[in-house]
Order: sequence, then C-alpha cells, then structure tokens
Amino acid sequence: ANQGRTPMRVLLETVQVDSLTTAVHCNHTNVDELKDFVAKGGNVCICPLTEGNLGDGVMESFESCAQSVCLGSDCNARIDMLE
Repeated sequence: ANQGRTPMRVLLETVQVDSLTTAVHCNHTNVDELKDFVAKGGNVCICPLTEGNLGDGVMESFESCAQSVCLGSDCNARIDMLE
C-alpha cells in the first residue's frame, strides 16, 4: 500500500481508466475498488496458470467484474491452459 492506499486505489486516482486499460493479477483487489475500475471502463485479466502456480487461489471478487474479464497466459511454469 502506498501512503495507506492499495495499488488499485492509486491507479484509480492517478490514471485515466478507460476501455484501453487492463489490470492484471487482481486476485486480491478490494471488491469496491474493482467495481469502480470496471465502472470506468477498465478490463481485468486473470491468469489462472500463474495464480495456480503461485498458490494465489481463485479470484473471489470475480462477480464484480465478470463482464470485463479476459484470460492471460503469462505463466513460466507452463503455457497450455488446457493442461
């Protein structure tokens, strides 16, 4: 946290979020902040292979951004999502 603010709050306060903005690895982002991000037009990229490899678990706030989600495949451990 930067000066008591989460990374998403810093992003929301300093960047013009629109449909060209995509936040990656938001598994632990505050639900209300994620809703604010998506309401401004932002997109969310989840990377299930990376999150699984790191043990970060399932994105609990998925429902708050489901209409704006894409899947990423940035994992160094493996790149086949169907494995």
